[in-house]
Amino acid sequence: MTKEAMTTDDKKTGGRPPKAASDKATAPLSAHATESAAAAIRQRAADAELTVSQFLIACALSPERTPDPDARARQERALFHIRKIGTNANTLARAWHSSRRSGNEPPPTESEIDKAARELRETLKAFREAYQF
Repeated sequence: MTKEAMTTDDKKTGGRPPKAASDKATAPLSAHATESAAAAIRQRAADAELTVSQFLIACALSPERTPDPDARARQERALFHIRKIGTNANTLARAWHSSRRSGNEPPPTESEIDKAARELRETLKAFREAYQF
């Protein structure tokens, strides 16, 4: 029997009832990710037994995962301080290399190096606490 020749009585019954129009996912969304991030998302979706779309929507709409409005500002501030410490460490390294080459400038003191290391530890500790690393 061809598909066209099937009557309502010939069709199989059962199965999932059709979705209501309001429940159909028709709005397209797009996201770009690195290969490693995409692989991690696919794996986490599979672990949750969801499609990637279902997983991303569930994560995005979950109230537990809603970002703190101040999170971006805290992140920017933390990154600023980490860059500042990196600049200070670079300055110390240049001074040390310069003093070795020329012999004219004294190398950074132990207290300067200790101060830079202490600042780095404190900033990393604050960063870990703020982002629960």
